[in-house]
Amino acid sequence: MNKTACCFVHEYKTSGQNEQLSANVRMTEQKGVHSMTNLDCNVKECLYQTDNCCCREEIHVQGNGSEDKKGTCCGSYEKQAETGAKNSFAEDRYAAKETEVLCDAKNCVYNKDMHCDANHIGISGIGAATSMETQCASFVAK
Repeated sequence: MNKTACCFVHEYKTSGQNEQLSANVRMTEQKGVHSMTNLDCNVKECLYQTDNCCCREEIHVQGNGSEDKKGTCCGSYEKQAETGAKNSFAEDRYAAKETEVLCDAKNCVYNKDMHCDANHIGISGIGAATSMETQCASFVAK
């Protein structure tokens, strides 16, 4: 893996693997499976946040019935230890821009079958001590 300015990315070593990846993406799109969302997260107090990216494979945006972004939050937020040290979960995983985003915010234009369909979202909450102090900064009301 190579480190980019923000996050680690996967490298595929052979053209055969690239072709297989492209075929898998096409098959996934045909089956109607949801694509990954580019995620930026500035919640530095979160256990999973590294370099404005998330170490989780998926996050859960909560906010059923929300009329604006203030009614949403990242339900996957976990406060890191007071020492500021990341746990072994974050150390054993790499931070990735592309993240599966499950979403309860039914009133958001990007919510498609309880998944975020936006190409890019931001999770904000500088200084957050709980998940309720975070929000999906990209929420747009229907």
